Amino acid sequence: SLNAFLGLMRVTSNYINYNGYMSLWKKTNDILSYKPNTAICIGSDWHQFPSHFFLSSNISIAYFQDGFTGQLPQYYSLT
Repeated sequence: SLNAFLGLMRVTSNYINYNGYMSLWKKTNDILSYKPNTAICIGSDWHQFPSHFFLSSNISIAYFQDGFTGQLPQYYSLT
């Protein structure tokens, strides 16, 4: 009973304290979902982008070089 309560409190704390980027992407989707063929460019914060599932189908993600020399995420080819 105590373990379940502490576990629930930890989940609640994580949601409250680390929800900033999730709410940012939800609001971005709400604002840009009405504009056709929109691209969002991400630089050094690419690792904080949660998933393409949070964006509408008319919004795509693009990455630009800003000093990071590793491999960035890519879309799968349609062929």
